[in-house]
Amino acid sequence: MPRLLLALLLIAASPLLAAAPALASESRQAIDHEAMWLMPRVGTPVPSPDGRWSVVQVTRPDYDRDKQAAHLWLVANDGRTPPRQLTTARSAESGVAWSPDSSTIAFSARRDGDEAAQVYLLDIERGGEARAVTSISTGARLPVFSPDGSRIAFTSNVHPDSRNDEDSRRIAREEKELDHSVRTFESFPIRNWDRWLDNRQPRVFVQSIGEDSARDLLAGSDLVAEPGYAARTTAGGSELDVAWTPDGRALVFVASTNRHRGAHAFTHTDLWQVPVDGGEPRRITGNGGPDAGDSWSSPQFSPDGRTLYALVTPRTQRVYNATRVGILDWPSGAERGRIEPADARAASGFAVSPNNRDVFVLVEDA
Repeated sequence: MPRLLLALLLIAASPLLAAAPALASESRQAIDHEAMWLMPRVGTPVPSPDGRWSVVQVTRPDYDRDKQAAHLWLVANDGRTPPRQLTTARSAESGVAWSPDSSTIAFSARRDGDEAAQVYLLDIERGGEARAVTSISTGARLPVFSPDGSRIAFTSNVHPDSRNDEDSRRIAREEKELDHSVRTFESFPIRNWDRWLDNRQPRVFVQSIGEDSARDLLAGSDLVAEPGYAARTTAGGSELDVAWTPDGRALVFVASTNRHRGAHAFTHTDLWQVPVDGGEPRRITGNGGPDAGDSWSSPQFSPDGRTLYALVTPRTQRVYNATRVGILDWPSGAERGRIEPADARAASGFAVSPNNRDVFVLVEDA
């Protein structure tokens, strides 16, 4: 499986590689640090829903950090059209997502004049400049289009006392006016590897394309008031892994309610569902008790909307537990089974085939 996925990545990147000047055989020389460090790096392809295109990020390193650059490129999946650079701004883009009709991409970037990173839309068919669709003071990342393409969901880190962006701006002003910058920790955790945690929590927002205001779906909920509320921990941050339900009426995301117990007990994450029109989030997985259970992440629906897949790491008495792919019926949320790679290999990613039957799983081997 890793060889197959590596081959797919190489196929997607081959037009970019072919576009680079070929080295003559007589000019070959040993690879040194400069050649390795300055070599452009092609990121993971993000394919369009219709399968015609992929967007990749191409990073051009430099010994001078101010001269480093990372831009988005459009690659034809059939290899018949030369790759085309989509963005040229100095700031890097991240979190690329395609609209359902494959005409537009959304990404997060901090452009000139932005207080924080915002979500931008770029029309692939018509071209032109990307336009910002969010203006939230706390920043927006990881946009996800609704099934009908009329709305986007995104994640932003806000103060626990904030219910809207006016609150966030007011709290930011009050903190700036303080005569000290002391952080007080009253619960665990306090660090994520080499970074101190701040007093912000991730929340999911929804905004209609063409409107200026975004709605915080978790503001005022009992979930975010839990002392152990947190998202899935990542390297240096945390993410909610947001996915739209097939009918576009709700969002599925990942959250923990016992992260504050991490200093002396195991913790875990569950799948949750929150209505787009508002309401208390509903737990989909887990028994809701304080004890640690299986940890869920990366929810993804099948194309026909009848099945919800997600990564799940079981909690057992063993020291090591390999991650599997959980299968849940939708909309009931009842677990149907799990895909377990052979020989206790761990699943690190997956993709559902358009035929609604096959699932491609990424695992490590040898």
